[in-house]
Amino acid sequence: MKRFFGIFSFVVLSIPFFAQQLSFRIINPRIIRVNNFQHLQYDVQFKCDQPGTFLWAGTFKFTFNNSAFSTSVSQWGVNKTGDFNSLNSVGGLKYSVTKTITGVSPSKVLNISLTGDVNAFSNGPNPDDFIEVPVDWITVLQINARLVSTANGDDLAGIDFYEVGMNPATSQQYITGPLTVGYYLSPSLYDSRDLLNTYTGRIFSSNYGWSQLGGTVNNIQYINWEEAVSTTVWEGFAIPTQQHLSEASFNNLNLLNNSVFAANRYIRVEGNLVNTGADSCLLVHDTASLITMGSVTGSGIFSSNITSNVWHLIASPVTDLQSSAFLGEFVQTYNEPTDTWNQIITADTIIWPGLGYSVWSSPKNYSGVFNTGDLSLPFGVTYSGNLHGYNLVGNPYPSGLDVSAVSTWGSEISSDVYVWDQAFGNYRTTVTTIPPAQGFFIRTTGNGPTLTIPNSARVHTSDPLYKSEVLNQLTLSLSGNGYGDEAFIRFAEGSSATFDHSFDTPKKMGLAEAPQLFSVVASDNFTDLTRNVLPRIEGNETVHLSFLAGNSGSFILEASGIESFSDDVVITLVDQLTNTTQVLSQNPVYSFNGSPVDDPARFLVLFDDYTASQSVSATYNIVVFTVGHTVKLLVPEDYTGTVTMTDMLGRVVWRQPLAGQSHYSFIAPVPAGCYVVSTESRHGSLRKKIILH
Repeated sequence: MKRFFGIFSFVVLSIPFFAQQLSFRIINPRIIRVNNFQHLQYDVQFKCDQPGTFLWAGTFKFTFNNSAFSTSVSQWGVNKTGDFNSLNSVGGLKYSVTKTITGVSPSKVLNISLTGDVNAFSNGPNPDDFIEVPVDWITVLQINARLVSTANGDDLAGIDFYEVGMNPATSQQYITGPLTVGYYLSPSLYDSRDLLNTYTGRIFSSNYGWSQLGGTVNNIQYINWEEAVSTTVWEGFAIPTQQHLSEASFNNLNLLNNSVFAANRYIRVEGNLVNTGADSCLLVHDTASLITMGSVTGSGIFSSNITSNVWHLIASPVTDLQSSAFLGEFVQTYNEPTDTWNQIITADTIIWPGLGYSVWSSPKNYSGVFNTGDLSLPFGVTYSGNLHGYNLVGNPYPSGLDVSAVSTWGSEISSDVYVWDQAFGNYRTTVTTIPPAQGFFIRTTGNGPTLTIPNSARVHTSDPLYKSEVLNQLTLSLSGNGYGDEAFIRFAEGSSATFDHSFDTPKKMGLAEAPQLFSVVASDNFTDLTRNVLPRIEGNETVHLSFLAGNSGSFILEASGIESFSDDVVITLVDQLTNTTQVLSQNPVYSFNGSPVDDPARFLVLFDDYTASQSVSATYNIVVFTVGHTVKLLVPEDYTGTVTMTDMLGRVVWRQPLAGQSHYSFIAPVPAGCYVVSTESRHGSLRKKIILH
């Protein structure tokens, strides 16, 4: 890169006595407010390869970014440190400092001269008048470089030793005797660490930790993680210190000198991320989330703490991952046309970013360059007919992925998203955010689908799954045999009673031993639905709910989302196997036994929007519902009375006594339309509007 210049020089007063070699380094950078101005502060250290030399004089020269820092020497602070600023035996300072800035912009140079006290020169080398240069590093100077460009810290400091100016043979001197000096061996040695590529917005160093532009109190470090400023981790082990579940913002982020940046919370880099060290220098833990909006240079490691010895759907968060990362484990691809899984058996198979894979694996560290930017799949998603269209894709980023708008990521893509839950034994479909490096199924709806995963859909997440709250949606959660399943019934304008690509979610079966729960509709496409969306509640609606036990056992069906409906809507569960009814708004938990030989068409869910003219005694639970053109009535066996059906003009179209039975069913001898069913009994009366289709 272009270098900007600055100087520190030693004055030589005699020929050398014997040659020793000095080493120099810059260390401990930080951004600090000094005298009401923002400065980049750093220390200058040196050492000698052999003991026993006492410094007489020297010159240090520094390049610097003439645009980022003041070129007025009066605005640079140069301070001696430790014993270099102490008094000698004759009452004077052991060393004096002079500073100048020379050259022409943009290549001006800072020059600093450090010289011993001439009044003590005749005393020769001794610790009372001079400093012995140790074989270990010692801090000589602390320099405050005033920043003149403080907008967002995008400027690079450009600070380094100007070695050409520091290496003349007479530049570095030590005192050898009264009024005599020697010369350190030229050229000197220089530490590889510099401030050339250090951003001036935010810096981390081991000695000072985090520091940032914008402080308002002199000599107090400032940090504000909400401000997106360009940042350098200069050396050490850096962990952002923002509050849990809050975001640390960066404009650009540079990791230098084998420093380690360990993200264990939310990180967002608006610009470019550069790691100049090994992959172990950029760590993203499974509890963290890293969003990069620009380029990523250099490798990192993403830790995925998946559970061992179960199947997972995964995706690669890095480029160039191969199947060798899963040696001794099982990795499978999904074939959409045949609805089958294919085992990967070679070690050099590419794990394509954006595609999903099924793995029987253990906690995994993914090493490589983190994916960033929009990602079109390396080969297209497919669609082979109405009964297929499922494609296994994946979140290719070390951050969450918002899939609420997945249908807009290409053409002929439905809004359905399926995430495998091994503990559940089934696919979950209520997910709106996919965790990092997790695979998921989407569904195509036509013969020419395309898919591009947008970088703009990246979000932070710390939970394994996010669920959304939906108006007029009933959630039915099934558990039993150590597994579970979910089905959803929703009412929304624009949908229909048959299958809709835009609304409904087809059922994707889970483990054979796990229970399955799904709605059943009449359709030429998908008949079994995880999510069944209907147009509206018109007095009463009946939804057919199928159940497969997997294995025999006890099961619990629990309803939630009842509060998302109007108070006038009564939701009732009908178990047709046991002739049991239960009003879910009164008791949302239903327990039952099931077997694989049971008829799958076991349950009905009734949605009634009505107000009874007179309630029946609470002792008697009466349920009236329709299935197509059939009217069904469930009553207690000891209930006696009469049931009557009238049209909307009050004309009786059907009447039947009620006695000794619990289940009545009749095909109404009337056209489709609205009618009223009423019961008359000494126990009370009930009126309910029904709709025949």
